[in-house]
Amino acid sequence: MKTSKEKSGISLIEVVLSIFFLSLLIVLINKLFFSEIQNIKFSVEHMYLNENVRRVMVLLGHDARKSNWVDFPAPMDVNEIKDLKPITAPGPFIKLRVQEFDFEVKPPDEGFLKQSFIEYSLIEGENGTLSLQRTVASDDSGGQSASKIVCEGIIDAQAAVTIERPMTLSSNTDGLLTKEKMAHFPYSDNGKGPWLLHVQLNLTKPDDPRTADKVLFEFKTCFALRGKLNGVFP
Repeated sequence: MKTSKEKSGISLIEVVLSIFFLSLLIVLINKLFFSEIQNIKFSVEHMYLNENVRRVMVLLGHDARKSNWVDFPAPMDVNEIKDLKPITAPGPFIKLRVQEFDFEVKPPDEGFLKQSFIEYSLIEGENGTLSLQRTVASDDSGGQSASKIVCEGIIDAQAAVTIERPMTLSSNTDGLLTKEKMAHFPYSDNGKGPWLLHVQLNLTKPDDPRTADKVLFEFKTCFALRGKLNGVFP
């Protein structure tokens, strides 16, 4: 009985297929790796932007709601906000005034009414962007003020104040004023209300030159001013 000697080896087709599948595997791993890096980068950007928005909402929202007056900007019609040009240079942004009674001081002493002045200004930031700075000064501070950065990476900003009558009276035929015949202006999504501070910020991540001039997040909201000017000046 004859036995045939069989040669063991790898054919050219098998080599080509092995190289092809190995290259495909390397490409897939490479894409997966860089996609995860991109996801981490986006997460860091979102964390940065969210932290800036959070500080603006907390600080500016609290200051606006407790303020008695807005010294800057001047009030305007709500329909004229769309014609405002964005602010792209350093300068004053919002000026608020807060009045509080000092119950330890009795009138007619001039010190019974304390005032605090809160100013938000745009200053130069990184890579041509702007930063929002908050400065607080009060009657008790002795002329000194404290400042801190609230938001960074601002490409442009807008601020406006709108005032409407707090209520309208419906048709009154019997001459009697009742609650049913008083129509109040709601704080609706279109920005209408008795006393609103509108703020818009276009944000980016300034430490990355590739996105320093690209808007990554548009922050737009309005705050209702609940305080009333006391009308008493010491």
